Amino acid sequence: MTSFLIFEGKGTKDFCWAPISEAPIEITKDSSRSYMVDVTTRRAWKFAGAVAYALCKHERGCVFNDSGVLNGLPRFDADSLRDALLADPP
Repeated sequence: MTSFLIFEGKGTKDFCWAPISEAPIEITKDSSRSYMVDVTTRRAWKFAGAVAYALCKHERGCVFNDSGVLNGLPRFDADSLRDALLADPP
């Protein structure tokens, strides 16, 4: 099963979508989490990063940095993602 969410902000580029799908434990690395959210944007990645941060913080999960846009770390918890987003200029 896959569902998705669409997020829109106030700016014209503030837009992203987030499919939610089942994921094997080999990917999530957490037996209590069987779903993943894939936050995607073609516009403002900082906005998408803020959405990823909010979801991560709410679920106490992690964010995989597969796009490599931020500081090169492959994975973030909520605090390290917030720090990376604040450290990177707009």
